[in-house]
Amino acid sequence: MRVHVDAVPDTEFVGEIAEISPMAKSDFSGWPIVRNFDIRMKLNNPDTRLKPGMSASVRIAVDSIKDALIIPADASFQKSGRNVVYVARSGGRFEERNIEILKRNGGTIAVASGLKPGERLYTKDPTLQTEEKK
Repeated sequence: MRVHVDAVPDTEFVGEIAEISPMAKSDFSGWPIVRNFDIRMKLNNPDTRLKPGMSASVRIAVDSIKDALIIPADASFQKSGRNVVYVARSGGRFEERNIEILKRNGGTIAVASGLKPGERLYTKDPTLQTEEKK
């Protein structure tokens, strides 16, 4: 967990969650309704400049994936039960390629295999565009 305190901008604090409230507090100020959980943190590098009530941004990593490429979810397509991408080639051509998906998260996908870093992908199925032109 990484913590950035607004009043101490020159320091990044690192720590861990010590306690999480078992009950959520609902915030009805907007839609969708947000549910907040109180947490207690233990900082590995506390600082005397920290005071109660200071505002902070906390980034909590719940999982990490090594050696995966991240692509937009729009670049992945289902074809006959397979996950495929279309890699752009010169002259407007493309190559259909199978990929192995590790995880999906909203608008992104972590790809385990089937792609190389730097390859350009289509975000619309080019086979449908080709069929429409016929």
